[in-house]
Amino acid sequence: MPDASARNLQHLILLRVSQVGMQSVAESLEVATSTVSRWVSCQQGIPLDKLEDLFEVLGLYVSEDSTSTQEIRVSTAHYEALRTLAREALD
Repeated sequence: MPDASARNLQHLILLRVSQVGMQSVAESLEVATSTVSRWVSCQQGIPLDKLEDLFEVLGLYVSEDSTSTQEIRVSTAHYEALRTLAREALD
């Protein structure tokens, strides 16, 4: 059984695929939509040469955690959206 961090990563990838859209992911990676569907349903593994591209399409990246503090990293677009919502809430 995968540990908690592996399950969290799997959940995050599935969430981002649903947000971006399977067809958009497939087009960006130049694979068939059915291939992405097989990846998502765990019927087929993701080739390592596609993994970096998949993360980029989904707006994710991997960083080495060398500290004991937890960080949450989001894309610039998400940050700006959150910043706008925060400003609105304060006004």
